[in-house]
Amino acid sequence: MCGHWLRWADQNIAIDAAIVIGRAEDCAIVLDDPLVSRRHATILDTEAELSVRDLGSRNGVCVNGVRITECQKLVPGDVVRIGNQEMHILGEEEPLRDATSEAPEPTRRFDVMGVVGHLAEKALALGRVDEAERLLAGPFEQLQREAMAGLAPNDEMLAKSTELAVRLLEGSSRGIWLDWLVQIYVAIRKPWPASVVDTLYQVARGSVGHDRQRLRGYCELLRAVQNDLGPAERFQIGRIEGLERVLSAR
Repeated sequence: MCGHWLRWADQNIAIDAAIVIGRAEDCAIVLDDPLVSRRHATILDTEAELSVRDLGSRNGVCVNGVRITECQKLVPGDVVRIGNQEMHILGEEEPLRDATSEAPEPTRRFDVMGVVGHLAEKALALGRVDEAERLLAGPFEQLQREAMAGLAPNDEMLAKSTELAVRLLEGSSRGIWLDWLVQIYVAIRKPWPASVVDTLYQVARGSVGHDRQRLRGYCELLRAVQNDLGPAERFQIGRIEGLERVLSAR
């Protein structure tokens, strides 16, 4: 046996021949995650190689950000993603090594909105707003936390998460999604895109429970940085200020 280890949830776990991962209580690694099947995947450690196999799960298995379609060989440094959980493959002689930096940062962070975003879009298309909110709560919290720490989402991730947040606001009328939009754009110090502002003028008036002070603070931040922005972005600042006045007057 090769004696590899994997790192998950700040634990180092020995891979003993074959371990099954899933939601079922008899799995070697039990994941309490709605995106994980009862018996989701297995990691095999043989004399020849280390590998991971999808056990016919609904939402699949990703290795280094790519969904696998067959048994996939693993090497130290690989990142296996199952549902919302990441597992980092360690070598035979380094069980204490922190593997969180092994995957290239853009790949690791892009997958935050991968499978979950796709499932949330399906739920929204079917009118299942509550399900979409449940799916996106964790990834949105992670994006916000990273952005506030200076790790801004890339353009594709920002656009996708912004679109989903607007759709959640429209479908649920819950002000927390407007607050999320405020917080993520405060972190990157930019105004919302024109298309977002257009939609918010239509849907935000019916929202309930948004933080007015937070939106006012966003407007103040935009005024402070407007000299560093282009003409189109400065125009959007005026429109966002107008939206803030409309919402404050309700």
